[in-house]
Amino acid sequence: MLVGYDDDLAAEATRISNRIRGLLTGTHPALERVLGPKASHPAVLEILIGCGGPAGIRATSRRKLTAIATKHAPRMGARLVDDILTALDEQTVVVPGTTAADTVLPRLADSLKTVLAQRKTVAGEVEEILDAHPLAQVLTSMPGIGVRTAALICLARPSLSDCCALGKDAARPSPRCCALGKCCQSVLSDRTIKDVRDTLRAALGIAITEEIISKNVASAVRLPSPRKRKRKW
Repeated sequence: MLVGYDDDLAAEATRISNRIRGLLTGTHPALERVLGPKASHPAVLEILIGCGGPAGIRATSRRKLTAIATKHAPRMGARLVDDILTALDEQTVVVPGTTAADTVLPRLADSLKTVLAQRKTVAGEVEEILDAHPLAQVLTSMPGIGVRTAALICLARPSLSDCCALGKDAARPSPRCCALGKCCQSVLSDRTIKDVRDTLRAALGIAITEEIISKNVASAVRLPSPRKRKRKW
């Protein structure tokens, strides 16, 4: 359920980030090119929360902007402020909606900050649960597999709907399938099941070589026959 909740938080963070970038694009495209790609960075969020949109940032002194940026990004703070001020000078026309953006952007940035903090908390809780799993050490030692991916692999059930297993529908504000007793049958594909088995088998083989474990249990796993799909002629 925690992994499903994290999926919803990730979608919400993406939605808010896109909304921020959309407002900046509509009011000050040059500023969006600077802040947009870093919309989730703490320094950018604090600048938007404390100063507002393009008009508010322009009215803020360089000293205050630098203080905010360097506090949350010591290495890139000064460069970020230089890029922001350069971008502000590229546009001399005030676009309709700029004043409204100064009101909306701080609220969106604050919402995004809250969602990201929630994701960080959930990640810590998932990590605590994953540490108790016997395969946790092996999985997280593999390149490209972090805590969240390892948790998804451990929770994978070939015949069980992902939506049910991960509690995705139950975590939604308005459940629409599994939580209502109407399973959406969102099961793993045959290819995904095979890839998971092969990845685990390879990882456990390396673990045996390094004397972390003594037996490769994945080698004894036999995959079910592929589901037959009806072809439309």
